[in-house]
Amino acid sequence: DTAYGLVYVFPIFAGALSAPDGCVGQPVQFADNTNTSYGSVNNWSWDFGNGDTSNLENPTAIFDNTGNFTVTLIVGNSVGCVDTVSEIITIFPSPTIDAIPDDTIICKLDQIQLNAAASGASNYNWEPDYNLSNPNISNPLAGPDVTVTYTVSVSNSFGCVAIDTVHVEVYDTVIAMAGADTTICPGGSVQLNGSGGINFQWAPPN
Repeated sequence: DTAYGLVYVFPIFAGALSAPDGCVGQPVQFADNTNTSYGSVNNWSWDFGNGDTSNLENPTAIFDNTGNFTVTLIVGNSVGCVDTVSEIITIFPSPTIDAIPDDTIICKLDQIQLNAAASGASNYNWEPDYNLSNPNISNPLAGPDVTVTYTVSVSNSFGCVAIDTVHVEVYDTVIAMAGADTTICPGGSVQLNGSGGINFQWAPPN
């Protein structure tokens, strides 16, 4: 007795991926670039080399440390073909930034000194460039005549970026309010509550 079977041999199935370099603490976008002549690409198993994995077609991953990482993709299609591809990426250090002062209030026609206290950064950019002495330095003078939120971004030679903001509220005038008049007995005390500003000075001091 003789039995016959039909065997389908598909062309070579070659996986392909996009794995760019990245920055510490910032999402890195990966992509499957695999094409198939038969069936459809429908299975993905990513290993980013940092302990994280994914089964998405185009995942993102965040790396907590600098260095070189081997990113591996096992990809398959609907007719059962599977391939494994790998690529080494480099994760670079990210700068840090603290924009000061904190959110603040000024009077119209006044100026305030902004400062980006950054570490590991070489380029500065303040936006919007509205009444700033220089938007590309760490410490420009700002004289806005309307309320504005300044965003400062700093970057290093690797292209890694950090961002912070300073909100400057602008008043035409400041109305100081010391609270309602009150009466106390000799030796007593009362809680005074000032409003209308952010910095207060009471006189006399006692």
